[in-house]
Amino acid sequence: MPAFIAIRTYGDYISAHLDKQLLDAAGIINYLKDEHILTIDPFLIPAIGGIRLMVPEDLAEKACEIMDQPYDSDALDAATKD
Repeated sequence: MPAFIAIRTYGDYISAHLDKQLLDAAGIINYLKDEHILTIDPFLIPAIGGIRLMVPEDLAEKACEIMDQPYDSDALDAATKD
């Protein structure tokens, strides 16, 4: 199993899920770390450091490139055709 690293952190689950779905659409394996505990008790966000978007280390650069682009369905299609 590849090593996963955090590429972004979020203070709310809505923003985290929007980026997660963008990576899902691009075919990049990902998950949200600490999503459930911080959704149940948002006062823990400062202590835990937020919800972290985790991706395989070897796909981190590609994931960041996709997320840094303004949303454009044509650009997403081009990025996912490898």
